[in-house]
Amino acid sequence: MHIDIKMEDCNWAYSIEDRLVFCIIPNTERAVLDFFEEEMCWPYPIRVSDAMRMPKHFTGMARCAPGDEWNLEVGKKIAYARAKENYARSFDKHVQAGIKAMEKLMDNWQERSVNYRAKIYKNIERINYV
Repeated sequence: MHIDIKMEDCNWAYSIEDRLVFCIIPNTERAVLDFFEEEMCWPYPIRVSDAMRMPKHFTGMARCAPGDEWNLEVGKKIAYARAKENYARSFDKHVQAGIKAMEKLMDNWQERSVNYRAKIYKNIERINYV
C-alpha cells in the first residue's frame, strides 16, 4: 500500500444535508512493517513496536461553504487529498521511528560483537602464553 493509495481503495461517507464528505483510508496498520519488509528488504523478522504501528485508518473531510454550490466529486477529491496527507505525514513519522529502532538494534549488535571479539582474543592470548 505505502503512499500510492488510489481513490478506489478508500471508503466514502457523505451527507448532502450537512454538506460534508469523508474519505476513509482503511487497513493502514501494517503499512510501515510492509514497507520495511518489501521496500527496504529487511531480512529479519521485525518486532512490532508501538512506534511502528500505524492507526487502522485515516480520514479526510471536506465541507462545502454556505455560499458554494454542493458538488460531491469536488468534495471527494478534497477529502481524499486531506486523508492522503494525514496518512503520508503519519507514515513518515512511523518510518523514522522504525529506522531509529533498527539503528539502535544495530548499535547494540555491534557493541556485543566487539565485546565478544575482545573476549575471544583475550582467551587466545591466554592460551598462547600457557
